[in-house]
Amino acid sequence: MAEKKKVNLDQIVVLKDVRLSFPHLFEPQERENDDGTKRKNYNCALLIPKDHPQVKTMLAAFKKAATAARKKAWGDDPVRWPNVPSHQVALKDGDNPDHTDRPEYEGHYFLNASAPVDRPPRVLTNRKDSNNRWIKAEQGEKGAVYAGCFVNSIIEIWGQKKDSKKNMPNRINAGVQTVQFRRDGDPFTVQPVDPNDLLDDDDVSTEGEIGDDDDGDDGDGLI
Repeated sequence: MAEKKKVNLDQIVVLKDVRLSFPHLFEPQERENDDGTKRKNYNCALLIPKDHPQVKTMLAAFKKAATAARKKAWGDDPVRWPNVPSHQVALKDGDNPDHTDRPEYEGHYFLNASAPVDRPPRVLTNRKDSNNRWIKAEQGEKGAVYAGCFVNSIIEIWGQKKDSKKNMPNRINAGVQTVQFRRDGDPFTVQPVDPNDLLDDDDVSTEGEIGDDDDGDDGDGLI
């Protein structure tokens, strides 16, 4: 029997009551690698409000896990660790224009996390079954996660070594292991542009004007 991979708990971070954005957790998404090749993975973004009552605890947990990840990837001696720029670290600042320009990320830290197709994340509801186990979420069903809801999440921080052949830099990445629906939030949706703001009278002709008929009837055009 193959030995199970042992999880290094020092690299595990638990985030509680954070906002979920861009979830691709039920079906993998095709994405582009640094070298232009394609891959599929599960992924999401997790937003931590800067006024969250546990924000200091979560930031400290990430820092500890990132240190453990650096040790595993590059050895115990910090002098030998490569300098990983902030935009190559999974946890970023939503108020830093070098990290994002998304207005909904303002006032938050955010963390991008992913999982390979052969290790999909556990997606859970906030209810337990008769065996006191968390119930698995089904896409589109009650208790399933969606963009904008609040969740609990378990992630693993790991170091990615530079690979010049694949055009991959050194990184501190996050692997998503579990996402659990916690409570509802305002859904993140793309608001359509109001045509009245962008189109004016000069952009149309009077041909086919509503209510223009041979009888001179200025009705509403409905039969």
